Amino acid sequence: MTKEQIAKNQMALESLSKRFDGMVANINELTRIIEGQEPAKSIVSGALTVAEVARLANCSPMTIKKDIDRGLLKVVHIADRKKIPAKEANAYLNPK
Repeated sequence: MTKEQIAKNQMALESLSKRFDGMVANINELTRIIEGQEPAKSIVSGALTVAEVARLANCSPMTIKKDIDRGLLKVVHIADRKKIPAKEANAYLNPK
């Protein structure tokens, strides 16, 4: 493996590690909410993929896509992907 490949792999690993840490924090937050230790609040930041929102909502990505089509969830298009802004995801995951 070349030095460039090693550096590229290290950068990818660091990126995955940060994303994993964020997911663990979200899971811990959800666990505290479910157990009643603290009130629901903003549990995500940035923008999420359809699959990520589906995991947090405990439903299929198809359900999220249908809700997007119905106008229940707003998305932004980044390249060829749909991303759900954090504010939208939070409102969807914590209905009033």
